[in-house]
Amino acid sequence: KGDHESGISFADFDRISGKIHKILLDESHPIHQILKLIDEPEPVVIKVVRWMLDNGMLNSDSIGLLTNESRVQ
Repeated sequence: KGDHESGISFADFDRISGKIHKILLDESHPIHQILKLIDEPEPVVIKVVRWMLDNGMLNSDSIGLLTNESRVQ
C-alpha cells in the first residue's frame, strides 16, 4: 500500500501504466490519443505518462508520439 513516486497510489499507477503499455504494444500514439483511449481521469494519466517518460519506461519521438521503451530500435 501507499503511494507511488509519481504521487498516486501504487494500484492506480499499476492499472494505468498497464493500460498505457497495452495501447503502445504495437504502435506509437500521441498523448491526446492515449487520453481518449484510457477511461481514467486525465490529470492522473498525465502524471503516469510523465513519470514513465522521466524513468525510461516510455519514449517520445520528435513529433511527440509515445512508444514503449522496449519497442525502440
